[in-house]
Order: sequence, then structure tokens, then C-alpha cells
Amino acid sequence: MGASTLVALQDYSSFQKDFHKNLAEIVNYKLAIKERKEELLKAAPTANTEDEKKTQAESINNDAKIAVLGLSFKPESDDIRQTPALEILNLLIENGYKKIIAYDPLANELFDKKYHLPIEYADSMESAIKDVENVIILTGWKEFIEKKDLLKNKTVFDMRYVL
Repeated sequence: MGASTLVALQDYSSFQKDFHKNLAEIVNYKLAIKERKEELLKAAPTANTEDEKKTQAESINNDAKIAVLGLSFKPESDDIRQTPALEILNLLIENGYKKIIAYDPLANELFDKKYHLPIEYADSMESAIKDVENVIILTGWKEFIEKKDLLKNKTVFDMRYVL
């Protein structure tokens, strides 16, 4: 085993710890949204019908567009073998998120061909984060660090602690 392989394994090991910790944060965020929906239903004094209550509750829902930045296993690579992005995207899809847009500087096409997920792919970071409130960073690309100012009005889940 060469030194670069050992570094990659060490990086992956620490990434797995961070991944599972932050995955819990995403699940908790999802639960908080669900609880907020229930609060809206209970606290809607002006809503007289079930349809009106449902409309108010749907103002916070899974139809919000989410941007996922980084699909590759590591930055500066299109390597998608054992990428945590697959697990997180599947979790989002299983939890009812329908509008997911992903961007990776190198891995978009390969990821799409291999996994065939029902998500949209952007050709730039700017187009991925346009019109989204929530951004999940899954790979520590230099581009994401250099353009972090574009994220200041977004809710960012930085799974790689790059910002």
C-alpha cells in the first residue's frame, strides 16, 4: 500500500464518522420540518376547512428544492465508488424530497450513468444553488470554498467541514 492509499483510507475513515454524525442532523432537520407542519395545522385559527389547513401545512414541505454539491468520493476526482453522496441522495429521495439538484465539477455524468437517480444535474455551482434554500456539501471541492459567499443566504449542511 502506498502513502497516497493510506491517506485516502484515513480520509475516508474520518469522513465516515462525520458522515454519520451529519446524516443524523439531516434526519433531525427532516423531523423538525414534519413537527413544524403539525404545529401549523394545530395553530391555524383562520383555517376553517381541512383543505385550508392542508394548504398552510404544505407551505413547509418536501417540494422545496435542495442543492447537493459534490458527488465524487473526494475532491479533484470523478471517483464515485463508495461515495457517501449515493447514500445521502437515496435517503433524501426515500424521505419524499422530489426536487434535488446536484453538481460536481467532474462526476455529474458518471454519477448519473451509474446510479440513475431521479435528480437533476447542474452544470455549475451557481445554477445548482439558484432558487434553493438548502444546500448539502458532500465533497470538499476547492470551488465550493472559493465561492462560499454565494451560500451566505442559504441553510448549509457542510458534511465535509470545508466552509
